[in-house]
Amino acid sequence: MGPIAQVLYVADFAEPTRTHKGVDVVRELAYTQLPRAVHHVASYKIQHLLEKKVMIHPNTLHTYNSTFDPGPGSGV
Repeated sequence: MGPIAQVLYVADFAEPTRTHKGVDVVRELAYTQLPRAVHHVASYKIQHLLEKKVMIHPNTLHTYNSTFDPGPGSGV
């Protein structure tokens, strides 16, 4: 996902009328850590879809996996 697609992906999730859990964190991250904001959005969407017991599109899983950063010392 390129930078413009990332901005649109996050903007759709975090636009002002959205009130779902985690939206404030995503709004803050969007300005300084766009890839982390994208990861948070994908994570939220996956959790939401799992709770609804519906299929998760492969692109959503790819977005989650491609923006995953386990951090230093994780062994991953």
